[in-house]
Amino acid sequence: GTDRYGTARAIAGEFPAGSPVAISTGTDFPDALVAASATPKLGGGPVLLTRGFKYSPDLGDALAESLPTSVLIVGGTWSKSDLSSITQKSGVTPTLVSGKDRYATSAAVAKQIWGGPTPTVIYATGATYADAMAGVPASTAYSAPILLSKQDCRTKEVAEMGAVQSRVLNLGGTAVLTANACSLTCPVLPSVVSQSGGFYRF
Repeated sequence: GTDRYGTARAIAGEFPAGSPVAISTGTDFPDALVAASATPKLGGGPVLLTRGFKYSPDLGDALAESLPTSVLIVGGTWSKSDLSSITQKSGVTPTLVSGKDRYATSAAVAKQIWGGPTPTVIYATGATYADAMAGVPASTAYSAPILLSKQDCRTKEVAEMGAVQSRVLNLGGTAVLTANACSLTCPVLPSVVSQSGGFYRF
């Protein structure tokens, strides 16, 4: 294609009609990578990219061509009208899976698609895309979710999805993820409270 959106649509055209489809924003990488790891578990299908968290005529045309049996939207906040447009064009009601950030979204997808914590877990940094992208085939081979982690700890949501892990794949090694990133839960910072004098306490 002429850009990432056109390329995603062209790839979608190589899948048989009726394949499940995932949708994620093409303006950043985490949601699309997590979506790509989930589609094989759904039966194998393409990931369509959008310009932000909104419906577009291009997306509608791609859905109409794909005739998907299911639509998984990964990440973001979508309006009811956009979701309705996706339903109208695809013929199925989409499932939206999203968290408060990229880490929580990866955990939410793992819970939705794998049904809960799994014995095998794949961790990748949420800071850059290369390791998680390289890990998508491993996710398929091991039937394991990709969970995004911080360098020295994992968020509460990610830790919950790694609760029964017995086999861990750390993508990229300790240069990007220390051993703690696969086992230690990040501390929860106190909320910021506004004071009448204009100061903040932590």
